[in-house]
Amino acid sequence: YATLRLVHHLGGKDIPFELEDESSGTIAFVALVGPMVRMLKNGGTLLVDGLDAGLHPAMASGVTSKPANEGHFQTGQRR
Repeated sequence: YATLRLVHHLGGKDIPFELEDESSGTIAFVALVGPMVRMLKNGGTLLVDGLDAGLHPAMASGVTSKPANEGHFQTGQRR
């Protein structure tokens, strides 16, 4: 198992945070990390419904942009 340590850098200081103290968007992002790492390590497809519904736009963009550029992800949305 891995340990997740959440730290905010404020005013030159590291301030530890508990997951329950984070925003719902950060919690949603953290929930994606395990499946994303597993998919990148083992290959496969990761389907995420409503990616933009809970994540900050910068986080949602980060989830899809780099792996897509490396050929790991294919993104799309059904209408």
